Amino acid sequence: MASYRQLANKKWEVTIDLGRNPATGKRMRKFKGGFKTKKEATAYANSLSVDISNGLNVVDNKILLKDFIMSWYNDYKVKTLSLNTKTNYESRINNYIIPQLGNISLEKLTTATVQQFYNELINKGLKPNSCKKIMETLSGCFKYAKKLKLINYMPTDVEKVTQESNKVMAWDDLQLKFFLKQIKDTNLYMPTLIISLTGLRIGEMCGLRWDNVDLEDGVIHVREQVINDKTNHELIHTKILKTNTAFRSISIPPVLVNILTNHKEEQPQSNEKGFIILDRYGYLGTCLWTLQRRLLSIL
Repeated sequence: MASYRQLANKKWEVTIDLGRNPATGKRMRKFKGGFKTKKEATAYANSLSVDISNGLNVVDNKILLKDFIMSWYNDYKVKTLSLNTKTNYESRINNYIIPQLGNISLEKLTTATVQQFYNELINKGLKPNSCKKIMETLSGCFKYAKKLKLINYMPTDVEKVTQESNKVMAWDDLQLKFFLKQIKDTNLYMPTLIISLTGLRIGEMCGLRWDNVDLEDGVIHVREQVINDKTNHELIHTKILKTNTAFRSISIPPVLVNILTNHKEEQPQSNEKGFIILDRYGYLGTCLWTLQRRLLSIL
C-alpha cells in the first residue's frame, strides 16, 4: 500500500508499506521523494509493485546473518529435526557459520564471500563431507531468506571439493555364519543376528519391544528406537524415528521367529517394558550403548 504527500518544496514523496520483516518483526517501508508530480510518484510505486511481485528484493536488507540464521533455526528448522540432528545443526551454526559470517548482513553476503568461507574450512583440515554438511545448513538458511524475498539469489552456489565415498565391503554368507558361530555364547549374538536378518538400524534394534513383534505372522513393526543424546550423554527411548519412511513392517524368516520365541521365554520377568535386547545385566542401560558401539565397529 502506497501513500503520498507533497513536501514544502512542492516535490512529492511516496511511502510504500512492505509489511513486517519476517526475521525481526519490524515494519518495512520504502521511502522515495523528489518527484515533480504525484503522477510520477504513483508511476514509481506501481513499478515497485511489479518488482515485488516478480520476487525482486526492494528493501535495503541490513539484517546480520547471525540474527537471521538463529531466527530461521529456532522459529522454523528446529521443528523438523530429530534430537541428535539438532545437536549437529547447532554445532555447525555456532562453531563455524556465526564465527566467520555472522556479522555480515544478508545484503552483503556474496557468492565470493561464501566461496572464501568454504575454502577456509577446507584449508583448516575439515573433511569435504563435513564442509558439505555446513554448506547444506547455510543453504537451508538462504533458501528460507529467498522464499521470504529478503535476498534475490543463492550465494551458496560455490565450487566444492569432492570426496570419494568409502567402499562398503559386505560379508558373504560364509563369513556371517562364521562370525555368528564365534559369538554364539555372548551378548552380541542376538542383536547381530536380528540386524543381519532384518536390516534394522542399531537404534531401531535396541528400541525393539515385544509389543511390536508379531511372532505368529512373522512380522516386525518398526515404531521406536533408542538414541544416544549427545548433549546430555544419556540414552533416550523414543517413538520418533529418523525419517517418516523409517516407520515400516519387516517380514522375518521362520528361523528368526523360532529364535525370538525361545529368547522371549528365557527373558527375566523384570523386563517390564518388554525390550527384546537388554544389556548383560538384564536392563536397558548404559551398557546397551556400549553394545551399540561394539556392533558399529564390527558390522
